[in-house]
Amino acid sequence: MKKLLIIALVFMCLLGCKGSGGSASGGGSKITCTMIDSDGSNQEVIITHKGEKLTFVDMTTVIPTDEESAEFMLGILQGFVVGIFGQIKGFDVKAELNDAKDTITMKMSVDFVNLDYAALVAIAEGFGGDASTTDFKENMTLTDYRAQLESDGFTCK
Repeated sequence: MKKLLIIALVFMCLLGCKGSGGSASGGGSKITCTMIDSDGSNQEVIITHKGEKLTFVDMTTVIPTDEESAEFMLGILQGFVVGIFGQIKGFDVKAELNDAKDTITMKMSVDFVNLDYAALVAIAEGFGGDASTTDFKENMTLTDYRAQLESDGFTCK
């Protein structure tokens, strides 16, 4: 049951609770934000920006699991989260199980220059939300996004 809660957390993070982290893309300055959740998942967000304008957000979430539920969790993440968000222009989402089958790594990159905000909002609306419930808002500034991450418990440097 705890594993299903972790999967739900990852999905909700994509829709609007907090970022979850990866390898930075694009030119510009970079800020790295990190957090370790109480469930043991490790999150890193690398924000690439030019001044106050966000250009890329690369996220990685490493989710602890066990061999019994690893394939099940991976299947849900790949089928649901990757399947939904991977279709949005400007999003790249991947989920992989490590060889020891004790962690799942989920990577997501958001290209703010090419992001299809309308598709993101449509997904949020499909789950009872709206544009205000997504993490990635059109014309969001670096200051706003960093403040959002820090209020969610991330430490940014």
